[in-house]
Amino acid sequence: MIHIITNHHETPKWINLQSKHLERYTSDSYRVCCGVTDMELSLEECQVKNYNFYDIRVPNIHANKLNELYKIQTETFDCEDEDLLVFLDPDALLFLNDWDQKIRTYLTSFPVVAISREENIEPLLREDQKPYPHPCFLATTVKFWRENNLSWDLDPLQGAECAGVLLKQFLDHNNIQWKRLLRTNVYNLHPLNFG
Repeated sequence: MIHIITNHHETPKWINLQSKHLERYTSDSYRVCCGVTDMELSLEECQVKNYNFYDIRVPNIHANKLNELYKIQTETFDCEDEDLLVFLDPDALLFLNDWDQKIRTYLTSFPVVAISREENIEPLLREDQKPYPHPCFLATTVKFWRENNLSWDLDPLQGAECAGVLLKQFLDHNNIQWKRLLRTNVYNLHPLNFG
């Protein structure tokens, strides 16, 4: 089973597109714990499969929303230790057949697989904070995330609000290597979005 956590905000326009990509390219069974914030959502307009929607009422910081969705997911659904746990931005579209099998292969050598956003790193970060696991796509096992009490909390001293910097510090401090993925945007619709 794959447990996908994503938060859509301000507009529902990405929900159907993300759902279609997940349905088309995912080989294992999955469920999506989907936060919706700052928007009106009509479930009739969402043609989605395996999505569970939650109106997230936490301070308007992406990291807080992901942490709250993880809490909801673990309290609502049964999870096996080796289930995949995937964090996914609303405009991050998976387009590789059986992407989940590729990620499972990576997880045999690394406990965390994540986008590192090295092509668009935040300029306010110190060098020791780069690159870091980015929440636009991060995959691990339920067991690894839970047993290490991980979160997307922000570092109040970092100089930029980047979810993933404290996670990088945890991995570095514990000498845990992670698989860095380069975010791609093959259609070049936008230099940053739609990767």
